[in-house]
Amino acid sequence: MNAVITEGHPVGESILQGEGAGPGPTSSALMSDLLSILRGNIKYPFGIPDFKRKKVKPYNIKNYLNSLYLRFEVNDKPGILSQITQQLAKRKISVERLIQIPDHKRKTASIVIITHKANELNVQKCIKSIRSNKNILKNPILIRLL
Repeated sequence: MNAVITEGHPVGESILQGEGAGPGPTSSALMSDLLSILRGNIKYPFGIPDFKRKKVKPYNIKNYLNSLYLRFEVNDKPGILSQITQQLAKRKISVERLIQIPDHKRKTASIVIITHKANELNVQKCIKSIRSNKNILKNPILIRLL
């Protein structure tokens, strides 16, 4: 469903709601627009000439700091949490919050960690080293937080 909300004085807020175009028509229109841009049929696809747009800097992994949401699925054994936090400390990644949720039937646990801001390069190295631990059952989930 799509909705448009308008507000005016003295009418107040009005909401118009209706069914959207759906995935087929939407993806078709998107592809049509992209192909028109690539063919050069649209002179200013972003509303302004290219030379007036800001240049994008290349992504440099060394320059970014992010807080992180990390989730690990592990064997529920003594010392696993310690191994993870040691790897984080080794890479200067500080834990802000941590919760461990055991699954007694499967003898596994989910470990969720929220970190303070950390260097992206250190994070990538840390995740790589943690992945090699045989007690980590799945690839860790990493979500960057602002």
